[in-house]
Amino acid sequence: IVTGQCSPAVISNSATLTIQQPGRARTTTTTSFLGSKLPGAEVNVIPAELKVYPNPTNGQFNLLMSNYAIDKATIRITDARGKIILVLETDILSDAHTVPIRISGAANGSYVLQASQPDRSASTIVIKQ
Repeated sequence: IVTGQCSPAVISNSATLTIQQPGRARTTTTTSFLGSKLPGAEVNVIPAELKVYPNPTNGQFNLLMSNYAIDKATIRITDARGKIILVLETDILSDAHTVPIRISGAANGSYVLQASQPDRSASTIVIKQ
């Protein structure tokens, strides 16, 4: 019988499994995963969060991204008709990562801002005045 412990680190999308068999050396393995691909395990996924400030904005604002993996993320801003206003990639460096964004050349109105990684995504509304 093999027993072990699995300690998920949802923010980094990895799990560490430590197995100790009687009379044998301890084995530790770290594996990357998407929450849906870890069969039989209960994974508490912390949802990604976005905050825009100031909002409404004059075209320059900050995007605070929380609960994203330390990796690249894509930020996409679209208007009400779905026209892409801005697409940029950013390297997430911490759990609370701030990205300065400028859409000064865009018309006044409401825009959808979406920030995504392969396994998580969040969106919010930005109002430009």
